[in-house]
Amino acid sequence: MVESNNNTFTGNTIFLRNATLKPDATIRLANANNNKLISNEMTTYAGFSGMGIRTTSSSNNVIRNNVTDTAGKSISIEGGSNNVNTGNRNR
Repeated sequence: MVESNNNTFTGNTIFLRNATLKPDATIRLANANNNKLISNEMTTYAGFSGMGIRTTSSSNNVIRNNVTDTAGKSISIEGGSNNVNTGNRNR
């Protein structure tokens, strides 16, 4: 979870392999503004149904061209304003 402003996550591969972990999302922004999540790939264990990327009460973030691996929702933007959500897909 990221709870700070002005971070950039670009070109990372994020693995969630432990099935005993049950996070609500692979990446979560909470009360976090002006962040960039661009061209990251998330790989999870079989049956993972949490969200790929989730934002709550966060504004002015760029979420672009990420690949998520979930049986759940790929991207969830809850609250906040002026977030860019484009080019993301679920594997």
